[in-house]
Amino acid sequence: MQFVIDSESENLPSHLAEDHQIVARTLGLQVGDEFETESGPSRFRWRVEEVKSKYLHLFHDLSRSIQDRFPENGSFYTLTIVDNDLTPILESVKARRAQIDRVEKLYRENSMPLAAVASAGGGDAIDFALHLAQSGQQVFSATGMAQDARVEIVHAARAEEKGVVLDTYTAWVLSKLGLLSATAQAFQRVIAPASLLDEIAVKIEDLGNHEDGRLTASAEDDELVPIHHSAEVIEAQAADLTDVVADIRKNASVLGIEAPVDISAELRQLPEFLGTQFDTLSVARREGATVLSADLRLRQVAAGVMETEAFGLDALLEHLRNRRLITDEDRAEALLTLAALRHSYIELTAPMLLKMLEIDDSDGLMRFVQVADYFGRAGGDVRSHVKTAAAFASLAFARGRLRQKASKATGQILTNLIRFEDIQLKDILNLFARLADDPEVTNYVAGWLRGHFLMGVYEAQVEAASGQ
Repeated sequence: MQFVIDSESENLPSHLAEDHQIVARTLGLQVGDEFETESGPSRFRWRVEEVKSKYLHLFHDLSRSIQDRFPENGSFYTLTIVDNDLTPILESVKARRAQIDRVEKLYRENSMPLAAVASAGGGDAIDFALHLAQSGQQVFSATGMAQDARVEIVHAARAEEKGVVLDTYTAWVLSKLGLLSATAQAFQRVIAPASLLDEIAVKIEDLGNHEDGRLTASAEDDELVPIHHSAEVIEAQAADLTDVVADIRKNASVLGIEAPVDISAELRQLPEFLGTQFDTLSVARREGATVLSADLRLRQVAAGVMETEAFGLDALLEHLRNRRLITDEDRAEALLTLAALRHSYIELTAPMLLKMLEIDDSDGLMRFVQVADYFGRAGGDVRSHVKTAAAFASLAFARGRLRQKASKATGQILTNLIRFEDIQLKDILNLFARLADDPEVTNYVAGWLRGHFLMGVYEAQVEAASGQ
């Protein structure tokens, strides 16, 4: 027999008041204690098997039944543990890890927008983008091609009168960058589809369900590693999203998501693929506005499928700077944050790198280190990377007060530049020193080679080239 002691709910099944004959005998007993009751001529012996909070009992009761009642939900499911063997839990976490690996591969290898891939993994664009950043993977934000950048800058200028429509991830990023207000000043309209706020509201509500903290787990090899999210962390996350909602409401017009009447039957099937990001495209087309999105793939769908102009955050920053709505320092701060969010491409110039170095006060220049990682990436133009790096080093070393920071930053960039394949160490460093055209930079390169035990490699390559 099991029952809940609750005088106010005694009319509910299995809920009994404290003065009930059996309940009264159990009060104060511990697990294993025994007692007797009488009913007419019969006597019954009872033993206390378990005592727990009525709220915990209700949770366990619901947990046991929810998988059968809602098999498609997936939020709760039952695992049987025998002799404290956690293998079933570990296998479940590993299966979830394998699913995440498949979703990551889907994003890397297919031209699908963030929200489309995130929904395939049961998540949303914001969480998926943060997961990519935290696991060292890229969020595809731009092609890095000069001609594409020029086209997007033109689209940004044309959008001044037409207005722009945001998707959820972009609205969140702009709020975190503190740029929603400047964006609202630059364009006649900034539009947020109603579903955007609904999506964030769901995230806030979910966090509210864990106000006492949350325990998750990850599988590392054959170990189950618990991850505790404290109540304070959960509260801060909810407060942060609440601030984002307030920022959006203050600086954007929230519009309904009714699709335009001229949209074809084929395009009406896109919501199944794009999720809430379809609302951004649909509202932009209906309102004759331009899509502003940090998500490169969404912009490509806007142009290729919806025949709607779009531009990304690099073009936005350029437009805001040209309109004098942000300062160079604002832009540098934004680029540092976008680098931390692992956006696949950000526009880097020597003066902007210098500004980022000046404002970076993180331990070990960790924020600048994330920016330096853009140098030497596969597929990059070697000469362009080296030219920008050399110009930056020359500027940085010329600022005497930045000498220590300049040394660390330049060293990090050199470490990344020599990642380029099919080009020798000596060729990269000689080009770097020649373009920098600064004796102090040249001396630093020589010291860097010795400090990284690469001088022998450099000299061997130079000698081999001389022999040829």
